[in-house]
Amino acid sequence: MCTSRGHWLRAPVLAGSGVSDERQAGNFAGLRMSSVPEIRACRQPANACLCCRLCLHGAAMTRRRRILVSLLGLLIALTLAAGWFGWSQWQLLKQRNGIEHLDWRGLSLSLSGLRLDALDIRQRGENGALIEARLQGMELRMDHWRSPLPIRSLTVSELSLAWQPGSEAEPADDDPLMLPDREQLRSIAAWLPERGRVDRLTVTLPCAERQPCSETGTLQWHRQETQLVADLGLQRDAHRVALAAQMSEQPDGYALDLQLALDEQPRLTATNRLARLDDDLRWTGTLAMSELPEAAWLLSWLERWTASAAIELPATPGEMRLGAGWALHARSQGELPTEPSAWSGDLSLAATLPAAWPIVGVGQVQGRLELAASGTDGQWAPTSLSADLTLAPEASLLEALPPELRSNRLRLTAEPLPDEQAEDRLPVAIRLVAEGPLAGELDARLRFSARAPYRTDISQGRLRLKAKALALPPATLTGLTADLRLSGQASSEQLALTLGKTSTLAAQRVHLAADSPVSLSGVLADLSGLAIQARFPTEGTLHAQAKGPAHLQAKELQQAQLRPQGWRWQATLDADQTRLLLDGPLSNDSGLALVTSLRNPWNGPLTLNARLQDLFFRASNPLASTFSDWPALLELNSGRLQGDLSLTVPPDAAPLQANARITAGGLAGIYDRTELTGLDARLELALAANRLRVDVAPLQLEQANPGIAFGPLQAQGRYEASLDNPTAGTLSWQQAQGRVLGGTVSLSPGRLDLAAPQQKVDVAIEGLQLSQLFIAYPAEGLQGSGLVDGGFEVHRSGEGLRIEGGKLAAREPGGVLQFRSPQIQALGRSNPAMGLVTEALDDFHYSVLDSDVRYDERGKLQLGLRLQGRNPALEGGRPINFSINLEEDIPALLTSLQLSDRVSETIQQRVQERLQRGNAPTTTP
Repeated sequence: MCTSRGHWLRAPVLAGSGVSDERQAGNFAGLRMSSVPEIRACRQPANACLCCRLCLHGAAMTRRRRILVSLLGLLIALTLAAGWFGWSQWQLLKQRNGIEHLDWRGLSLSLSGLRLDALDIRQRGENGALIEARLQGMELRMDHWRSPLPIRSLTVSELSLAWQPGSEAEPADDDPLMLPDREQLRSIAAWLPERGRVDRLTVTLPCAERQPCSETGTLQWHRQETQLVADLGLQRDAHRVALAAQMSEQPDGYALDLQLALDEQPRLTATNRLARLDDDLRWTGTLAMSELPEAAWLLSWLERWTASAAIELPATPGEMRLGAGWALHARSQGELPTEPSAWSGDLSLAATLPAAWPIVGVGQVQGRLELAASGTDGQWAPTSLSADLTLAPEASLLEALPPELRSNRLRLTAEPLPDEQAEDRLPVAIRLVAEGPLAGELDARLRFSARAPYRTDISQGRLRLKAKALALPPATLTGLTADLRLSGQASSEQLALTLGKTSTLAAQRVHLAADSPVSLSGVLADLSGLAIQARFPTEGTLHAQAKGPAHLQAKELQQAQLRPQGWRWQATLDADQTRLLLDGPLSNDSGLALVTSLRNPWNGPLTLNARLQDLFFRASNPLASTFSDWPALLELNSGRLQGDLSLTVPPDAAPLQANARITAGGLAGIYDRTELTGLDARLELALAANRLRVDVAPLQLEQANPGIAFGPLQAQGRYEASLDNPTAGTLSWQQAQGRVLGGTVSLSPGRLDLAAPQQKVDVAIEGLQLSQLFIAYPAEGLQGSGLVDGGFEVHRSGEGLRIEGGKLAAREPGGVLQFRSPQIQALGRSNPAMGLVTEALDDFHYSVLDSDVRYDERGKLQLGLRLQGRNPALEGGRPINFSINLEEDIPALLTSLQLSDRVSETIQQRVQERLQRGNAPTTTP
């Protein structure tokens, strides 16, 4: 049993080796320290314990090696996993932030900071916008890595920034602009280097027409506790623009002061103070500029950014003085109000421009302006105003107006009226003069409210306009003048104006270019009492309306279908941005009066409705004095006429549409050489798709008398034609008949194509009384009795009318013919051959009477007459047959009848006038 740990250990080793005791002790020092428990438990002899001990030592060594290998493998696996995880997270981070490219070179670290030779980054937004940044020579200095803040300095040799807008619209950002509190600003400022400098700064942004434009300059800043001073310099060619900004923390807010220098000369200064007390945000500031001699090259520099054409500068562009001040406040819950309506307070502006100065988007302004205003919740009203300004408007400002309404120059003068000032009102007299194709002057007295609710009272206003020529398609006005008296009120919500007495618009001539041109001369519009209103909603579209009397008159209206004369329209106007309404009576110098209603939606068709009230012809015929196409040979001297018209004019080039209804009652008069009596008719006209349709339902004429009385006559039918050739249409009828000489003349229902070279109509005669025929026929001593039936064909061609195939026959049992003229009896006595005829016709009882009927285009009527009968007093009443051929010149016959007292004196006079001119009568049946 081993009792001494040091003894048994040393002896066997020394005995079995040639190594010194000290070396053995050194080699096994660790073994002795780690094997004490096992050695003390050994109960075997000393040699056996030593072997056991060596075995235990070898086993321990193998176990350690395995543990170390396992730990090393685990470490390698964790390192790879961490690397893969870090790489994947980095890729995900770049993807989420739209980073397409990121590269850096020359990164070096030191105890006092870091340095980076180059950094390139390209980022693309969701809407396709692209941001590129390139940085070279960056050096960041700090005190120690363990406490990096505050960062002492940042220097950059060169920084390039470029932004390209996306192809899609920017997403709307409805989040309010929040005001950072002091802690936020301080935390942000803590990371901002105390000093910074960018030796070369290049910024590329889209300018006019989305073309890229670049500016180059320098940037530097320094920060000290609660104050930040930054200087931005831009340079092009030999010119330099420098902007110095100083922002500091105030006890109740922040201060921002700006200074602009051009070519090292200070030109503009501005101060801003932003303070917040509870929920009240206050903003005060000033702006001042004394002169700007650098305007020429500065505006040239800005031209490509504003996309405006080269601006003509005044001869002395340095002369100007500008000053402004404001003290505004708004209710705020931590956000910065961006709507003007959220601000209230006071502001003032004073400007003096001895020479014309260009203002982008406005034009060239010259003169002086002194203005002070106060407002509440975005409603502003001047508290002091004095101005004398001249403006040459920029072309883009007036491009929405027709060229004839654009002014070349405007001059506005405004002066306060001390004698009329009140505590809550600012009275100002204004005068606005416009020069150009449309010259005008506006004089008015305005009273501005100095307290809410803000409004402006307008009184003693007078607007005068004058233009030599004004084209407002489809109308062209020549010699236009206007004299309007104005009064009313205006506010931010609405405008209300009323035109006073003697408010007129006049034009020497108005020409309407249309399919049928209309020309008016001496046009005058009396607009007295017209009310004009406009409402300006915070959301939605502007609503404007003009309503009231609009009395229009023209000394002469000229149109192809109308006779030149004066017209008047006592209308009521109602117009807004959607439609135009005009209602009222329309009349002319001839006495024609119509009740009219005009409707014209601006994006739809124009509709005109007109109603002709009862028109009586006993005194006059205004239709004949109005329409140039009124038949010259038609005279109406009694009866009445009424009608309705509806006319629709499409907004495009489509054909117009019209419907009319005309009702005539008891008309009487003369057409050519025919007297007309008792004409009753109802006509319905329709015009659509360039087609005209006239329905007659029904027409009744009591009597027509061209020398022989006809009547009554009835007709019902329709006429259809194209407007391109209105006389070559189609005539159809369901009824056409009349009473003639005791009988009836009728047409079977039929249809005629007037465009065909020839037309044919079948005429039927029934119950014609010979007694009335002989009364009408101018033959002395001829009389008779009997009824005649028959028919014939009427042919119409370019040569005239002709009758063919005509047959007439007396009804059974016949009748009596008596021809007892002294001339006939004398002829019988002198001519024995005619004696028997004369005696037979003295009292001839016929049983058969028929005839062929022919009529040619020259007006010759030929009758082939056949008679069978007897004279009871002649030769015992033996049968006698006659074959008689008769020929009559119908126009000459009617002329002789029309020269008699069977017709009116008017017809007799017309016939005599034609005979005196040597014109042969052409009247045909």
